[in-house]
Amino acid sequence: MNKKIYTVLLLLYPKAHRIRFGNEMMQVFEDAYAEAKSKGVLATFWARIISDAVVSAPAERMAELENNLITFMHNEYFKPTISKVILAAVGTVPLFWILTLAFVDLSEHLPHPHVSGVGVLLAFSLIVFVPMIVSATISYVCACGIAAVFKNRHTA
Repeated sequence: MNKKIYTVLLLLYPKAHRIRFGNEMMQVFEDAYAEAKSKGVLATFWARIISDAVVSAPAERMAELENNLITFMHNEYFKPTISKVILAAVGTVPLFWILTLAFVDLSEHLPHPHVSGVGVLLAFSLIVFVPMIVSATISYVCACGIAAVFKNRHTA
């Protein structure tokens, strides 16, 4: 029963981590469980096991996510080329205007104090730069995806 509970706790860890360390973790668990049972400190043992899983499993998942993101961003499809930059620039302009108009429309319906001076500059920069950055990013990612589709079509 105790092995089954620990096996369920191991599911909190990423699959790659379980494949690499699962057997060793299970062996350490069994040894520590036997020692805790012989000393009569099973409650303390389980508190330590559960707290360790609650802390270390999310950390391992974040590390896996970070590694996957780094691998993804170093993918050849994200390397800039002239065609991707042109396609992204063409896509950025209409997307920028759509986002800017949506931002302005939203800001008109939200309560806000009267602003002047630096406040106007800050509001203007938010209304212009946030949609600009978002639209350029979305357009470039889409351009990379389109380029990948065309590249796959020509190599297949």
